[in-house]
Amino acid sequence: MNKFCLTIGFVICFGLFGCSKDSDDLFSQCGIAEVGSESSSQKDANTAEISFLLLLKDVENSLLALSAHHHDVIISNSEEEFEKRLVEMNASRRQFEYSLARFSGFSCKSSDDYLNSKINKVAMLGGHFLDIMDQMTKKRRYNFRLAKEAGRSKADFIVWQPVFRQMLQEMKLKASDDYVDNLMLNLLTYQSLVERKVLEALGSNNTDEIEKARATIAVFIEEYENWTDNLYSEMPEAKNEIGTVMTLFKYSCVDDSGVVGRHEYLVRNTNELIQVTTSAREKLHEIKHEITDTQMFVAKNLSDSRERAVTRYEYTVACTLTFFIFMLGVLLWRRLVKADKGRLSKTNKGNYN
Repeated sequence: MNKFCLTIGFVICFGLFGCSKDSDDLFSQCGIAEVGSESSSQKDANTAEISFLLLLKDVENSLLALSAHHHDVIISNSEEEFEKRLVEMNASRRQFEYSLARFSGFSCKSSDDYLNSKINKVAMLGGHFLDIMDQMTKKRRYNFRLAKEAGRSKADFIVWQPVFRQMLQEMKLKASDDYVDNLMLNLLTYQSLVERKVLEALGSNNTDEIEKARATIAVFIEEYENWTDNLYSEMPEAKNEIGTVMTLFKYSCVDDSGVVGRHEYLVRNTNELIQVTTSAREKLHEIKHEITDTQMFVAKNLSDSRERAVTRYEYTVACTLTFFIFMLGVLLWRRLVKADKGRLSKTNKGNYN
């Protein structure tokens, strides 16, 4: 009976040895670095892998929420709506930063450089995405200001445009001779050319076209100034009557703070905002790709670990059963031998008597 118990003890010890943890598992030495406490470095591999995947999923969810809120900020139709949605976006941003910090704090003492590079890359891309969003937010806010300024300049120009022409027409009626009348006609001609080019520039959203239009306007304005100087020489009183209006017209057409200049700033900033938005979209896709790639890598490792565990378990069970059957056979054989010896001893004793 003592030998039988000893055999069972061997079997149990052998089973425990066969079910020991595989030291080569990717997450066998992994832990989550939490604020104010440290996780045990000997966590079960599967538990660490699942914790890692949950952290990564949290980063992905918060990233998508942040992207959606930021899209609402960019497409806002008014400054009031912009500021309201910006508050919601900032709340999503804080959640994403928190998730990213927890994910980046996942410390792994294993020697798997590939996994560590994935963690670092996701964290780096997340930081870049936040930087791009800051640029987008600033440009969108600036865009509202530029749109207001450009709108006011355009409205003023449209209001003053018939006034400019009307004052020149009235001055033309005061022409004392054909030469002065011809000067006024040339002024009106170049004014029409400038106005047409200004309206052409205001109708374009292409910065190259606007720059070309401004260059042409500058040439027309130079000729316009020459004819204006000639007019003032022939009719000194004209400077007092229409001089201020003529200067306002020239300033509005050629100055950077004029109607065309402000429109160019608006178009340029809008195009830059579109470029940054495209860059943000590309960065978002890049982050999502890295997250998916990392999830697949860890999930595959988790699956492989379970398969190895099942294989070890089946191997252990087979070895244990084999060993148990072998030891049971030995015990039975020894009992049979002992019984045979007992019967033989009795037989010999009876023959002796």
